[in-house]
Amino acid sequence: MEGKGIRGKTVFMAASFVASTFILGLKLLNPTPIQIVIEGQSASIIQLPRFFMLEDVIIIVMASIVLGVSGTYLLFFDLVEKPAGELVLEERKKRWKEIAKRLKEDEQKIYQAIIEANGIIEQSELPEKNRNF
Repeated sequence: MEGKGIRGKTVFMAASFVASTFILGLKLLNPTPIQIVIEGQSASIIQLPRFFMLEDVIIIVMASIVLGVSGTYLLFFDLVEKPAGELVLEERKKRWKEIAKRLKEDEQKIYQAIIEANGIIEQSELPEKNRNF
């Protein structure tokens, strides 16, 4: 990764995901009632709940598209450049190198051989590696 922390595009997509989820939930749970005025001898206003107006449908469609695009990006395209195992191994190597500084000379050689073998080495290989240092 280029640096620590979350990159700007990821933050934007995460914010878009949250905002579109909120808007979609709000519109689906609270549709705008339609008011009908009947003229003639008397005028009355009738509210028909659970109907969506054209503006509501447009907002729902747009929020769904943004939700889908941002969710797809967050799931598939914002992948970590290195597998999780490699990141853990790098972190352990950093810790091991700090620990190695406090060890005696022969212990440092063994520890260095383990670090170079990515943390996994057979015990029978250690004397051979120890000669190389």
